[in-house]
Amino acid sequence: MWLRRDAPMASGLDEWRHPAGSGSAGGRREIRPAGENAEQWSRELRRDLVGRLASGGAPIWPLAALLRRDPDAAWAPQGKDSPQDDSVFRAVFATAAAAMAQVDPVTGRFVRANRHFSEITGYGEDELVGRRLGFPDITHPGDREADVAGFRAAIAAGREYVVEKRYLRKDGGVAWVRVKAAAIRDVAGQPVLASAVVFDITRQKAAEARQALLVREAEHRAKNMLAMAQAVPRLTRAEGGDMRSYVQAVEGRFAALARAHTLLAEEHWAAADLGTLAEGELAPFLEPRCGEGGAVGPSVALDGPILALTPGAAQAVSMALHELATNALKYGALSSPRGRVALSWSADRACGQLRLRWAEAGGPPILAPPARRGFGSRVIGTAVRDQLGGTARWSWEPAGLICDLAMPLARALADEARRAAVPQAAAAVAAAALAS
Repeated sequence: MWLRRDAPMASGLDEWRHPAGSGSAGGRREIRPAGENAEQWSRELRRDLVGRLASGGAPIWPLAALLRRDPDAAWAPQGKDSPQDDSVFRAVFATAAAAMAQVDPVTGRFVRANRHFSEITGYGEDELVGRRLGFPDITHPGDREADVAGFRAAIAAGREYVVEKRYLRKDGGVAWVRVKAAAIRDVAGQPVLASAVVFDITRQKAAEARQALLVREAEHRAKNMLAMAQAVPRLTRAEGGDMRSYVQAVEGRFAALARAHTLLAEEHWAAADLGTLAEGELAPFLEPRCGEGGAVGPSVALDGPILALTPGAAQAVSMALHELATNALKYGALSSPRGRVALSWSADRACGQLRLRWAEAGGPPILAPPARRGFGSRVIGTAVRDQLGGTARWSWEPAGLICDLAMPLARALADEARRAAVPQAAAAVAAAALAS
């Protein structure tokens, strides 16, 4: 028995509902052509379906109700529908703006798939149907179990199934999709097909991953900056001296960090040129000086190729150069009119090391190494070792101090860090794809 809706949906078109408790179809709604105009409305409903799908809208289900002439006949996908009905449906399905597929609700095997679905998965309809593949076969192993369980539960409960998951493409790639699926049922309420509209959200997921990575990087940088900021006043105070000297030392060290951050911000925190960084830290000593015999050359000479530092390396090198320059100005070559400093750097790709050398000459002669290590040498060693896994070596030669810094290229240079990250990311994706 069917109960008619109180008011018709449109002229000649009624909505019918099984009364609650009347068999397996209790409470199920069905739209049917009414009266003598059934054939006309069947054609108009098919045209409406074509329009909705062609414009990318959601499909109208159950499709059987739109194409069947006899509402009380059992569902017969090919038996009751005319060849014209079948060709209309296939044309709509094939040309729909959205990716669509139909599967067996029990086995999950593909019954048909349109061109857009094949573009997402890389599999043609002949492969999906001819090889008797099911949606679990092309679902990422990490999503498969939950996807199958969720699909079966939704079909059993008679509700729409919506999920975001990953497909394994035919070429081995991974495609993120959002799937909306619903069952097509016969007049007895039994599912005979499951139809799905699939949206490719791979780019959206990639953007979300990039955003998450940026957030993690920002947090990491903030922690590094705070750790350095905490160390500056603590270790500076350990040097002793009056309050004025203490304030000047702290301000100078914070200024070095600020210069490095400014340079990195200009490059969107992607990299910082080593030469530009050195020029910023040593700018007062790069200008020609006036001596007793007239103008003389700058106190510091720079020599090295263009190299892009990672953010971590830029902070460490900036602090190291500041400490070396401060020490040289107080006690070393920069404290004497005749003093000179040669700063050189190179990428030793054979050994995988970035090498920097600070060599002083012409300053007060060094009779012996210092009795204790000051903050400068400690912060240089800590920054280079802890942040970059590098080394710092000091040589107190009679002519002047020589400081050699070495850092792994993979952590110090931006291009090397990116090159090292690519196979790691690829390996992670491959491992995830093969995981079961």
